[in-house]
Amino acid sequence: MLPAVILIPVAGGPSWTDIVAAFGTVGAVVVAVGIALWTEWRSGRRLKAERERSDRLLAEERALSRAQIDEERRVTSEREQLAEAYAVQVIAADMVIRSWPEESITRGRRLAAIVVNRGKFTIMRISVRFCTDGVNLVPAGSHERVSGLTSIPEGLKGKFSEISWLFTPGGDGAMYGVLPPWDEGIRFQSDPLPVESLKSPYPLVRWTDRWGTRWEHRRGEVCRVRDDQPWSP
Repeated sequence: MLPAVILIPVAGGPSWTDIVAAFGTVGAVVVAVGIALWTEWRSGRRLKAERERSDRLLAEERALSRAQIDEERRVTSEREQLAEAYAVQVIAADMVIRSWPEESITRGRRLAAIVVNRGKFTIMRISVRFCTDGVNLVPAGSHERVSGLTSIPEGLKGKFSEISWLFTPGGDGAMYGVLPPWDEGIRFQSDPLPVESLKSPYPLVRWTDRWGTRWEHRRGEVCRVRDDQPWSP
């Protein structure tokens, strides 16, 4: 009779249970890593979108601020221009022309517009028309400038006088139509006009300011006009 054989299992590799458990653990790790990467990717996209949105809002705010600043500057500039325009004083005057030696006989009238610059800046290209009767316009026939020389101390003036050799009849050289704030003013006057042709006459004065804007004074009011705008009563 043969002796009984006892089979003893030999220790070797992992069992199927261990292998399955290992695969499960690796799979869980892979899934966890995948979830983490996917979450990080979504977070990155969200952060990028937030940054882009923040940059866009900041750019819009800056653009709006610049537009507001530009608008405020424009409004301030327009107000300053209007204030400077109203600082130009226009005084209407006239003079009766009588015959000589019979001074009791009126031969006509001469209209005048006295322009004084009480602003801070020089005005240029001054021109004058006279409305004689609400319909007709006549130009200024002559003008006379009163400079600021009278306000200069005598010690500086000495024996010097204005350079009158620059002046020509009907003009005053390089300063024609220019009125700085320090000059006394300019008087424009018409040629003699028949008395019967005058019915509530008034002057119209135009000039250009330091910003290049053309202005017109009419009966105490000023308004902007185009450079090529025709004169009208």
